[in-house]
Amino acid sequence: LTNRYKGKVIYVDFWATWCSPCLMQIDQVKSIKSQFKDVVFMYLSASSPEGRWKFVVQDKDIAGEHYLLSSDQLNYLSKSFNISSFPHYLLINKKAELVNRNSPSPSKVAELTKALADLSSE
Repeated sequence: LTNRYKGKVIYVDFWATWCSPCLMQIDQVKSIKSQFKDVVFMYLSASSPEGRWKFVVQDKDIAGEHYLLSSDQLNYLSKSFNISSFPHYLLINKKAELVNRNSPSPSKVAELTKALADLSSE
């Protein structure tokens, strides 16, 4: 997934439609997105029915790149990145390298803004 966006910073959000904290964080990231037009906001959803997932993405007007993961894909990524719960965030630099496997959540505005600004300026 990351090769497609090489040369751009990627903020990855693992979420699910039934996850209330995930949905609250998605609402909070909107103001941050407006500051970072060059950052790809990638949403990897799992454990959600496809119809519900599509509805939530449209209803909440979630701008970004969206992927619905299969159980096998989720299991692989969870093991690879030590993901044990949702929401979970990763930061990938412009070279498509994982730089933070426990990235700040959107509610940590100052911390996330600094991390995105630092990576964007590299």
